[in-house]
Amino acid sequence: MGKKRIKEVKERGKELSPRDKSLKYSLHESEQMLVEVNNKIKKNLWGLGQNKQKMAKLAELSLEKIGNIKELFQLKQKLEEVIATQHKKVASSELPDFQEQEEHQKLLHFLKNQEEKLSQLIHQLQQLSVSPPTPRQKSTAPPPATSAKKKTTRPKILIIEDESIIIKSVSYFLINAGYEVIFALSPQEGLRKAFQEQPDLILLDIVMPGLNGYQVLDQLKKEARTAKIPVIILSALSREADILEGLDRGATDYLTKPFSPEILLSKIKKVLSSENDDSNLHHSL
Repeated sequence: MGKKRIKEVKERGKELSPRDKSLKYSLHESEQMLVEVNNKIKKNLWGLGQNKQKMAKLAELSLEKIGNIKELFQLKQKLEEVIATQHKKVASSELPDFQEQEEHQKLLHFLKNQEEKLSQLIHQLQQLSVSPPTPRQKSTAPPPATSAKKKTTRPKILIIEDESIIIKSVSYFLINAGYEVIFALSPQEGLRKAFQEQPDLILLDIVMPGLNGYQVLDQLKKEARTAKIPVIILSALSREADILEGLDRGATDYLTKPFSPEILLSKIKKVLSSENDDSNLHHSL
């Protein structure tokens, strides 16, 4: 039955004129270009969404800074008024009596308290103006032996993606979640870094210039050095056939764009936890 079907298809193909064949080929090429354009649009929309969230956070932080600055200026104005009043009192009386001296001491005590509050506000304002530290910038003091051990075992994640805006967005919340992040903007660079850096996990895009993600995945699985590294595909290709192809070629998981950072972090934790469990089981055996 199958041979008969193939024969019928071939006979139908022979009946097409050169003009029809050319039109059919052009239609196929147009469909492929349309798929690529749609993927690019999805990527950029996802990146814009991530930047929108960042801008909202920056706006909120800026409003908080403005409120603190306003409070500082109000306090400064009050202090200037109190000091000006005291100067007038001292100028009007060359020999202040005991009561005036007592009021003067109270004023000094009040000024001291206000100065402490001002110092605290300035310190808070300075803290707000500093960018959130990455895990490497949290402390300049030499860490104890226990923290040094944790630093060496911090999971390393390689992102292979040709869109820099997506790399920046994904790196931002991965670093804040405590992961070490390296990235590559091309498939060739991604393979080289995978072989050299030996990451704990790879986040891989599919639609890239040169080699596509499926071809990169094939080469990773063929090499003994990278065959066991788990790979999560991040792609705008959302058809069932695309997802099944990625999983069949050896991907651990498949996440379609756009996606939320929380879902990606959940999948990363699950994959790394599973890898650690398998490793511990292997050592125990």
